[in-house]
Amino acid sequence: MTTSSVNIEDGRAAAPSELSSVDAAPLTDVRYHYLDNLRAIALLAGVIFHVGVGYSDIMAELWPSANSETSFAFDVWTWWMHTFRMPLFFLIAGFFACYLVAKRGIGGFVKNRLVRIAAPFAVFWPLTMAAIIASFYYAATVLDSPSPIIQMIKASFENPEAAQGQEQPLSTTHLWFIYYLAMFCLGSAAIVKLVGKRERLFAALMDGRMLFIGLPVLTGIVLIRIGMPHPAPESFVPQPWALAFYGLFFWVGWVFFSNRILIDTIAKFWPHLLTVATISSIVFTLYLPEPISLADVMQMTGAQPLSVSQVVQVVTTSLMAWYFTFLFLLLAYRFFNKQSRVLRYVSDGSYWVYIVHLPIVFHLQFLLQTNDMPIFLEFVLESVATLGIGYLSYAILVRHTPIGWLLNGRKKKSVQ
Repeated sequence: MTTSSVNIEDGRAAAPSELSSVDAAPLTDVRYHYLDNLRAIALLAGVIFHVGVGYSDIMAELWPSANSETSFAFDVWTWWMHTFRMPLFFLIAGFFACYLVAKRGIGGFVKNRLVRIAAPFAVFWPLTMAAIIASFYYAATVLDSPSPIIQMIKASFENPEAAQGQEQPLSTTHLWFIYYLAMFCLGSAAIVKLVGKRERLFAALMDGRMLFIGLPVLTGIVLIRIGMPHPAPESFVPQPWALAFYGLFFWVGWVFFSNRILIDTIAKFWPHLLTVATISSIVFTLYLPEPISLADVMQMTGAQPLSVSQVVQVVTTSLMAWYFTFLFLLLAYRFFNKQSRVLRYVSDGSYWVYIVHLPIVFHLQFLLQTNDMPIFLEFVLESVATLGIGYLSYAILVRHTPIGWLLNGRKKKSVQ
């Protein structure tokens, strides 16, 4: 085993300084615990994000289950998290995509991704969409003072003729990430099949100047005319900016597996990354937009006009997306590169919990809209309840059933 390897006997990954000499073939016979754990954190952070958006000033007119009482404090941390949560997920997804290609070949990789990604989307998208529509119907018919979005839905129920011509395009909902991940996996398989590997390109991408300057510049160019904070690309029509933005993180993750000096490079520069990311976070918060009205959204067409605020938001978003992604990779490598039954259970269940969480969040927020509970306590209650329902349903309905086999594969007994 080379010095760049993970110690298979004790599950310990090599220290960052040991990774600088990685030239050997990537390892496909080990489990990357820190990436498993970090991927679960990124998915579960999405649950907390969606609960928090219900109390956002900015989204008060746009979030279907928005609370009548909001706080800018929720905007600060939800949109901060929004800048790097999904970029981090796609980088890790790219790493494991390359891992599967190295382990199973292109054919095995495509078969695995069709089963683990495309099939779950095909099965669970109609079910989650039906559950979301049911929760909206409940809000429209039961609540006395629903959010503007629900009021619009209620009006369309009561007067379908007036709503003709105003129908919204079909949405992938919160499962858009699976939709894009399937495209990235199939696209990367086709590219590898056609052009093979380009080791010089891989080495160039791991250069510090490219990682810490070039990549933020590229994503800044992609986002420059996109409304900030950037929206989720929920349309079934692929959005070019989302393909480029998230695809770049997926590609860097792919390269990371092939040339694992990324952790070593981050370890050398982490104080600088943390400083810039922290300053960017402060500036980003200062330039967060005013609350967005439903009328504003209906009038939005085409690219966003350039302004000082737009440029500042794009620059800080790009820096935060990359730098916090890198910093959390290093943090997970150093402190979460271990296995336990609890961590493995949380990691295995996170995929299911994310798939089912949004209808639960909506319904809980609709149910609690008429109470007098402080909103921060309400937020905690909804977060705990959503995660609890998600993991309880995972234990009862998923883990040892065909649904679990579809999402995570059959469980293998560990070799002692």
